[in-house]
Amino acid sequence: MNEESKVSLPAYVYAMLRVMNNNNPELPPDELAKRALLFVPSMLAQLGVANTSSQAELEEVLLRTFESFRKKPTGLNSGGSVFDPTWMDRLDKTNWKYWPNLSTFLGEHLRPSPRSPESIAMLDACSDDVLRWAGPPDCVGLRKGLVLGYVQSGKTQNFTALISKAADCGYKLIIVLSGIDNELRKQTQMRIRRDILGAKKEFSELGVPIPQPRWEYFTDEENDFRRPSTRASEILANASPCCLVVKKHAGVLQKVIDWLSPAADEMKDNPPPTLIIDDEADQASINTKGEDYDPTIINGRIRSIIRLFESRCRYVAYTATPFANFFINSKAYADEFGHDLFPEHFLRALPLPSGYVGTADIYGLPAGILRNGNEVLPAGICRLVTDRPDDFGKVHAQNVPAGLYQAILSFYIGTAVTGLQRGKDEPCTMLVHVSHLNDDQEDNDSTVQACLSDLQSRVMSVTSSAKLKAEFEKLYNDDFIPSAATRSSAAKDLPAFVEVWVETERLLNESVMQVRVVNGRRDSAPDFESPNSPDRDFKGILVGGNLLSRGLTLKNLLVSYFLRRSAQADTMLQMARWLGYRRDYLHLMRIYTTIESQRDMEEIAGAEQDVRNQIELMEAEGKSPRDFVIRVRIRQDLLPTRRAAMQNATATAVRRSFASSLVETREFPEADEEFEGFLERNLHNQQVVRNCLSSLKSEGIPDSAWHRYSLDTASAVKFIGDLRFDRDEASLGADVVPGKAELMDYIKARQLESELVAWDVILCGLQSSRIGGVEVVPGLVTMPIERGREFYGPDSTSRISNLCEGKDEHTAATDAERELAENAKPKPISKFNGKSYRALRDPKVGRIFIYPISAFSNEAVKGGGKGKPLFSATARSSRVNGGYVLAFGISFPGSQDALSDITEYFNNSVS
Repeated sequence: MNEESKVSLPAYVYAMLRVMNNNNPELPPDELAKRALLFVPSMLAQLGVANTSSQAELEEVLLRTFESFRKKPTGLNSGGSVFDPTWMDRLDKTNWKYWPNLSTFLGEHLRPSPRSPESIAMLDACSDDVLRWAGPPDCVGLRKGLVLGYVQSGKTQNFTALISKAADCGYKLIIVLSGIDNELRKQTQMRIRRDILGAKKEFSELGVPIPQPRWEYFTDEENDFRRPSTRASEILANASPCCLVVKKHAGVLQKVIDWLSPAADEMKDNPPPTLIIDDEADQASINTKGEDYDPTIINGRIRSIIRLFESRCRYVAYTATPFANFFINSKAYADEFGHDLFPEHFLRALPLPSGYVGTADIYGLPAGILRNGNEVLPAGICRLVTDRPDDFGKVHAQNVPAGLYQAILSFYIGTAVTGLQRGKDEPCTMLVHVSHLNDDQEDNDSTVQACLSDLQSRVMSVTSSAKLKAEFEKLYNDDFIPSAATRSSAAKDLPAFVEVWVETERLLNESVMQVRVVNGRRDSAPDFESPNSPDRDFKGILVGGNLLSRGLTLKNLLVSYFLRRSAQADTMLQMARWLGYRRDYLHLMRIYTTIESQRDMEEIAGAEQDVRNQIELMEAEGKSPRDFVIRVRIRQDLLPTRRAAMQNATATAVRRSFASSLVETREFPEADEEFEGFLERNLHNQQVVRNCLSSLKSEGIPDSAWHRYSLDTASAVKFIGDLRFDRDEASLGADVVPGKAELMDYIKARQLESELVAWDVILCGLQSSRIGGVEVVPGLVTMPIERGREFYGPDSTSRISNLCEGKDEHTAATDAERELAENAKPKPISKFNGKSYRALRDPKVGRIFIYPISAFSNEAVKGGGKGKPLFSATARSSRVNGGYVLAFGISFPGSQDALSDITEYFNNSVS
């Protein structure tokens, strides 16, 4: 459905639909949508709302609306005899004011883009859910929980909604622990003022109206907490709620303790209901000393604040990287500090927001790990570079690292296209993150400045400008046009290069781009939020390290140049500032990084999603964090978090499972020194295939040009064993499995259990081809498939974005397997859901897909497609024996017994 034809549901209609949803909680969303379709069109007409949508399009909008009402966080619920989780169902919300103010502001006054009714509904449901498990203000006892979000996904918005509802319910003291640096605390304080405290007497783009009675608060954008002259007991006894936004700093937290301690003594018989929100709760809050009686200073002081009003206190941790929180000692206790911060009562995982681009979306998920039951392929926006941090130093325009140079050209193109499509006032940013050291960042800054100065000089010269234009045009045609062609209709509508060049020339001639270093010395992060900020239309390159990570949101981050590595998964995630609500311009985004970093992030995406899948399982089993052990499974050379936070973690080696997974070969070297070895392996594999299949009878697969061969177990093991793969083949384990030996071990282990004892070999090809056929098997002409490259750069490894397509498992399936898929409950399995087809297959049957790929893929002179050619030049592709290269997909059926071969970490203090 085109954006233009989507119906906008007015607030009145939307409210009616919400009531309908609440009154029919058992009906599925599609049934509700059909019922609403009977009267919503006439209601829209009565309201004078133009509705040019078809019945089917309107039904789609209604279905999405009802589904948004049903989306709530998944998680663990721990109540006990004194806690009733149904307390919110009996609340009278008619007198609420803080949440209605916030929802009205977000839907009507937020600039530049108010939130949709669907997103406000989801925020309402998710914050309700967290408040439900935090408990009512009069509930006796301490409750501790954790809310798991996504990096840059709107966690702050969720807890401002939680604060507003907590105040409406009767919570008196709310303390927000906001990071460890002034920049993040200031950013959080600004959001609290906008969403809760109010800035004017009426609604405006500055925020909600100042409520009556006014909030009590003793922190502002410029000032962290300083002990007020008024006693805390007087403040907490009046009608106004009190909100403090403080950073996790030992001195600041001690001031809070000193101010509140007398009130704790005076109000011990009737303590004020207290909500403590720990933002970025895996940072600084964790006791890394391991001593119950002598914790780290920040951890001890947070626990001391909790103890002041412990009998009416709720501690809610928010983080997108919870690994350190999972390993907190669940039994730790000290008389002085009380219990440690393990989230023993509840754990909630916020749903994936609409329009959000996460780790899995960019890097894909490893084989065997699903999101919402589906495989996730990479977005194809990474560009691999061989640049290294040591390349920076005394760099001039002539020796700028090649990858950085390409990244800067891409940034100019992305900014130019953004200006043409969305207006010249749109901010656009690029990130350069090479090192955490300030001195190194100064070198990085000099290098970027040298590159920009050179580009600006070259555009002023007629001769140099023509060459520069040619460079930009080649990058635009070779990269941006093919990339956009694979995405949405909006992305396909790229302007012609002549328009892009005019805008790029303007950006260069007018020296529009700024370069800023963002670190502890400079503290110059752009302020995109303040209404009068000069940075609201900022266009430039931000150079930095740690301050370019946790908590900092960069508007329209088009290009990231990222060379830094870390052995810790949570640190890598927090440095990924390119995650967020970026789907509208994903076609313009580029991440220039190393192959090592790219593979790390793919593995981390798998660990992150696996944790969420476990949380769903725990909720289904009705268990709580204190009686269900969360296991973090990750590659052996990556740690979930810093070692000091893992003192209660036990590591075990878990065997890698290939059950229901697909192992693909997708990498082809570009570097000259590696290409000869690739040609040799390809020639060898061609001979292995001929030797194996030439003497076998094939069976044509209906409605395709494919052929099926049958192998016994010994022949299949020999066939796979004889194939040669690149020793760095990521798809054979992404360094989890070093090579083919582990794959063979798995096959042999399953065969001992009477699995994988019969094999199909599927020779795949097209029904027609403009390039012409090849003889993979003598006497049988096969039309090879075409594949372009996903990653390319100077001397990099080339990787096709996908090999097997989802429907390939359906095409290769037997009639019996298709019948099982059609009769699956609760609904038939889509023919594009390859994972489910593998899961239902008889464990005895393995499949090997053979894909001949034309060496001339996407070469226009050979009649190929319009994507990026598989190889860099016709001369190179002509050297490939037979004009085709072979790639393989090894498809494993489901197995009840096979477990997973990475390192598994779990909290040994959880019973």
